[in-house]
Amino acid sequence: MRTAAHTNGSDAGRAARFGLGPVGWAASVFFARYLADGIRDLWRGGDASLGHLANLGIFQFLAWFAVLYLVARGGEMRRSSGADLAVPCLISLAALLPDGNAAWVGLSVLAAYAFCAFAQDRYLRAAAIVMLALATQLFWGRILFELVAFQIEIADAKLAAGLLSLLHQPVTLQDNLIGTGNHQIVIYEACTSFHNISIAMLAWVTITKLARRDWRRRDLATAAILVAATVAMNSLRLFLMASSAPGRLDFWHVGLGAQLINASLSALITGICLWGLRPVRAKAGRVP
Repeated sequence: MRTAAHTNGSDAGRAARFGLGPVGWAASVFFARYLADGIRDLWRGGDASLGHLANLGIFQFLAWFAVLYLVARGGEMRRSSGADLAVPCLISLAALLPDGNAAWVGLSVLAAYAFCAFAQDRYLRAAAIVMLALATQLFWGRILFELVAFQIEIADAKLAAGLLSLLHQPVTLQDNLIGTGNHQIVIYEACTSFHNISIAMLAWVTITKLARRDWRRRDLATAAILVAATVAMNSLRLFLMASSAPGRLDFWHVGLGAQLINASLSALITGICLWGLRPVRAKAGRVP
């Protein structure tokens, strides 16, 4: 009994020095897998992947920072039972499987464990929410999108075509195909607003949880504004692609124009999230 207590105390001391407990180390394993997959995709994808990483992809890195920061701030290290060590270690093995999707399932399980096992720890529960948001943006959201992909593509095409018609430009629309006097464009998965909305929601969850651990009713208003702004920016990009001169389509599709749109969207998402966190003054005569 004395030896076991000494061992547990030593484990807690080592965790305290590094600032991470078992959940934190397990999250670090999943982060390492994310980095390895990102480097592989960057090597294969070239300039387009680099541009995405430098703009909208920054929110994924921010989310990983939030996870590790919140876990380090939590009180996990004050618990030193065998189960608290074994469960996260077993879950982290999912990051070592060849199928990359297994890592996101594992991260979701880790989030559920942290949320339920540390019900009184606001920091660990906040970290669990960000982990689940990451897994949703990178995995679960794609599964949901496949169920409604064509309907979303048609909706985005209608918005872009409506903007063209509003500006008195000739346009034809057939499902997810937009035709103009210059060319035709087809709205596929990567061109829809769903992808950017999922990134905006990840940024919203991450920035909110970094600022405070509780949810407030006005956070829903911030989320709604983010969705509307993201859809508007995506419609603008599709409009610019459809109305561009022949030979200039790639400028707005994968070139510098696309990177400018992404950078502007990143700034807009950040600004709206910070605006949603602003302190609200109590009205005169009301008790705050």
